[in-house]
Amino acid sequence: MFRSVLLVLSAVVGAVFTNGSFEGGTPSSIPPRWDVDSFLNTVGVTIQNPQTVDGLNLSSGGAVSTFILNAPAGPLSEPDPFLGNAASLRWPKYGKQAVIVNANSSDSFGLGRNANSLSQVMTIGAGDIDAGDDKVHIRFVFAPVLENANHWDAVTREVVFARVRDVPAIEFFTPEETRALRPFLDVALAQDDEPRIPVLEMVDAKLARGEGDGYRHHDMPEDGETWRRVAGHLIADGFAELGDEERRAWVQRLHDGELSWDDLDAKTAWSVVMRHALSAFYSHPWAWNEIGFGGPAYPRGYMRMGVGDHVGREPHERDEAFALDPVRDVKERGLE
Repeated sequence: MFRSVLLVLSAVVGAVFTNGSFEGGTPSSIPPRWDVDSFLNTVGVTIQNPQTVDGLNLSSGGAVSTFILNAPAGPLSEPDPFLGNAASLRWPKYGKQAVIVNANSSDSFGLGRNANSLSQVMTIGAGDIDAGDDKVHIRFVFAPVLENANHWDAVTREVVFARVRDVPAIEFFTPEETRALRPFLDVALAQDDEPRIPVLEMVDAKLARGEGDGYRHHDMPEDGETWRRVAGHLIADGFAELGDEERRAWVQRLHDGELSWDDLDAKTAWSVVMRHALSAFYSHPWAWNEIGFGGPAYPRGYMRMGVGDHVGREPHERDEAFALDPVRDVKERGLE
């Protein structure tokens, strides 16, 4: 009676409430920070329009049969475990993990009347209210931008999906540098939870290819060497061993130009590494979802060119997480 349901959600950065986080869970277990409840249905469903929970006629009892599934090959690589290879359904939609809700829900498994629910609860406090518009913003991790894939040509589609699917291995940075740089970037980009956008791997791949941005500061070394020296200072200061508050304080001092290094201008070094980090971060579709960018418009093209009545959002673009434009707001308040 109750079919199994695969839930496949993606990533969000710096949210009050993170809906998903399946990538950080252990296969065959309940996803972290989620609650699973079990029920029985012995009398059938009362069909309604719209359907209500009461109409499901759920009673107490049942068995918990909701858990994480892992797909080592990544998005759309695994068939439904019950429908088999002949069916078209493939999972996960994004990442490498999904959750199956109410698995084995058939008489064959003795669970024909079983039902499960998967839910999250959030607690909002005064500190979660955005001072710009006095509202709380809830951001969900499902990435609708990837639902636009059918509007892209094959080459564009493969480039975008590869950024989610094919995370490059670390080649440029040493293991010690990697251990220091990873938490540094997590703090700088407010990536507080899994799944994270693989910024370090993306930057590493760019530096390993010897690619730059076509220019550099006259008093700074090549960008790759700048990254190595920053990593060296992180290692020297034991950044990887610091607590969360100490890490944030260290990054804030680097941002504010309060660190003094003999081999590098710290404030300029901050601008160099963040240029690379932000370029990588905002090239990823999970970040596009956060800012309301609908992805490439090729070959569809753009309609809203900002001239005459062609203003506003493109039809495929989503609202941003915050109504207030932080860049414009900072300028208007003279806080640059």
